[in-house]
Amino acid sequence: GDHPDVQERLRRDRTRIPVFVEEALRMDAPVKSQFRLAKKNTTVGDLDVPAGTTMMVCPGAVNRDPNRFDHPHEFDLDRKNVREH
Repeated sequence: GDHPDVQERLRRDRTRIPVFVEEALRMDAPVKSQFRLAKKNTTVGDLDVPAGTTMMVCPGAVNRDPNRFDHPHEFDLDRKNVREH
């Protein structure tokens, strides 16, 4: 694999496998984009979104947002907020 250090760590501590799976999904989301309908008026970032607006959400972009994840382009088995993807 690309990360022998991660592989070795997982071999030594199999309890980290769920974290590995979550971090892998964060890094490479299986769903590249999806559509969502705003049920009520809301704000996304600096954008006001009226109820009834259809939005395209790209999990891959959200999962690499530096405002949500420290060092978002790095694979990190110690990421504290990994389940927030």
